[in-house]
Amino acid sequence: MLALAALVALSFGCGRDESADKKAVKATPHLSVEKGVDLPANFPSDVPLPRASTLQLAMSQGGKTLVQLYTPDSVADAGKFYQAALESGGWKIESTEKAPEMYVISARKGKLFCGVTISKDGKKTLVRMQVTEEIS
Repeated sequence: MLALAALVALSFGCGRDESADKKAVKATPHLSVEKGVDLPANFPSDVPLPRASTLQLAMSQGGKTLVQLYTPDSVADAGKFYQAALESGGWKIESTEKAPEMYVISARKGKLFCGVTISKDGKKTLVRMQVTEEIS
């Protein structure tokens, strides 16, 4: 997990103060928060989050935001949730890949791209999202 966080941090670059991009997120019926993890302020409100999920990692730099969370749902149920929630939220599904323990969805809405990878992680289901804003 630590290696993943380091790899993700490197992919976003170094040396930028990100404190201005963060806001505190309160636990809600839909999202609980690991201590010290904040959802970036620029995280689009129309990107769905599964019910009863727990935010594990969130970082943002420039037009890229990465969010990692756990959900108690199965991989298949989380995939169905994202498929339906993105479509009903006006996102255009560009591709969907399904495997027994993995579900990958790519969607676009205006200048935003959302890539969601859902996989089994022990007894939990891991959801990794990358939201990228197209820069004109």
